[in-house]
This record gives sequence, C-alpha cells and structure tokens, in this order.
Amino acid sequence: MSVVVIVADGARPDMLAAAMDAGTLPALNRMRNEGGFYTLTSAFPSVTGPAYTPFLMGRYPGPVGLPGLRWYDRARTTSRLPGNSRSYVGLEMRFVDKDLDPNAPTIFELVPTSLAALNVIGRGLSRRDRIGRGVGFVARAARTHFRGNVRGWLAIDRDVGAEVADEIHRKSPDFVFAALTGIDKTSHSAGHDAPIVQEALRIVDETAGVAELF
Repeated sequence: MSVVVIVADGARPDMLAAAMDAGTLPALNRMRNEGGFYTLTSAFPSVTGPAYTPFLMGRYPGPVGLPGLRWYDRARTTSRLPGNSRSYVGLEMRFVDKDLDPNAPTIFELVPTSLAALNVIGRGLSRRDRIGRGVGFVARAARTHFRGNVRGWLAIDRDVGAEVADEIHRKSPDFVFAALTGIDKTSHSAGHDAPIVQEALRIVDETAGVAELF
C-alpha cells in the first residue's frame, strides 16, 4: 500500500468542489465521499516549489532555506553568484537540495522507498525515482514554456500521470509525491473558468483514479 500525494498545482478549493459537484471529476468525488474534503491555509510563500516543504518536510519553507522562488541573499553566504540572488526558475533549480537545511530531513530520507514527479525538492531520492528531471524532459518543458504552448502542459501532465501510475504498479513505493502543473499554467493563461482549465482538472482526476487502483 502506497501513500500517494497528488498536488493539483494552482487549483482553487471552490473550483475543485464545483467540478466534483458537477460530476466531471468522478475519482476525486468518490475520494471526497469516502474520506473528506478540507480547505487548508497554504504556507508562505505560497509558490510552486517552496510551498511543497510542508508536505515533504513538515516545515515552513523560509526556515529550512527556501524563502522564495526567487530571493536575495542579504548575508551573501548562500549565493555567491553576481547579484547575490537565487532563482529556482531555470538552471539554479539544481541548488534547491543544497540550500535546504541539512538538519531538516525530507520524507524521502525517512521512508524506505519513494517516488516523486515534477518536484524541485529531491534530497533522499535516487535519480531513477525522479520523474521529470532528465535532459530530454527539461528540453521539452523549456520548449513548451518559451513557445507559450499552454496546451503542451496538458500533454506533459498526461505523460507524467501515466508514468507515475506505471511506477506505482511496478515498484509499490511507500510514498509517492506527484505535482501536476497544468491547472496552474492554464489558469494563468486563460482564467480559472476556462474550458482548458477543466481539461487540466480532468487529467488530475484520471491520474488519481488510476493511482487509486494500486
């Protein structure tokens, strides 16, 4: 039995509830009925990446070394690059694990086996247990981003969701953390009420439904 955390990055609670009530998210609606549906307050900064630390470390992002997605190093001890700043958008993403407080363990370091997808925090994970980190994937994501191909993010979510489900089936890891970013990308582009956002929601639902089978 695996513990699976799926982050529908960018989804608003009211939008999720309305879609479940409308019957367009059957897997999530079934989970809501069998378990629960709760609205929680996010950490600050509530931005993709740093805001994942409460899920993965049980800590707020700032005190463990991630005060923002982009931040200025006033002490000039962490970032010695020109400008003394960090930006985890792009090449400096590789510094996230290094910047984390070494005395604050990640869940990947505490459980025997783990799997993660589209997650910038990876300390404790082997390379084979990271989905969405290879050179080919990075090139694909960069092309999608710089071409403004919003629909391309939905294709990425579908592929990542399918790979996560396959890996759960093959390995049965103790803990799985999968972030799907299509809702975030499409809602920024078209607004939360746009049909393409509903499509992104359905991909999350499909992923949750398949993961539930294992």
